[in-house]
Amino acid sequence: MSNLFNISVPRDIVLISPTVHSLQIMLDVCASFAQEVGMKFNSSKSVIMRVGTRFKLPCKPVMLCDKPLSFVNEAKYFVVWVKVQSVSALHEM
Repeated sequence: MSNLFNISVPRDIVLISPTVHSLQIMLDVCASFAQEVGMKFNSSKSVIMRVGTRFKLPCKPVMLCDKPLSFVNEAKYFVVWVKVQSVSALHEM
């Protein structure tokens, strides 16, 4: 009888964080774990979307594997586009 192994490779990860600082900590943990298991993140395909009342305010760069990530107002996750809107625009809907 042969053994079958299912190796799942994550293609997309969504991290949700209350602050940019805690997001950086989460990314550092992910990068460290990936290095330990021989995986790599493609930081050129990784983006940050900020939401909330402070989403337009400048902040420190967020790094993944020593490369800064881009801040975006919209991003595609699988087949769904996610877009940042202002709080006033949401109330008008």
